[in-house]
Amino acid sequence: MLFVVYDGVQLMDVAGPADAFASAARMAGGGYRVWLASAGGRDVRTSCGMRMGVDVDVADVAGPVDTLMVAGGAEPSAGDAGA
Repeated sequence: MLFVVYDGVQLMDVAGPADAFASAARMAGGGYRVWLASAGGRDVRTSCGMRMGVDVDVADVAGPVDTLMVAGGAEPSAGDAGA
């Protein structure tokens, strides 16, 4: 499961679904691995000001992605939209 995040993303739009899928994977003995990706692979600042670390640059994602989530929030700036 790949979440694409950007500056201004709503923290709860990432944390809630990510936790639900991580819990489901634990209960099922595997299945989902949650990854966070951003343009440039840089950390992002959420709408409430919290910093969120990411796992990968969205441009470096290789292979098929089973589930792609783009969390809600403020409209990304032109620099973030390159993802």
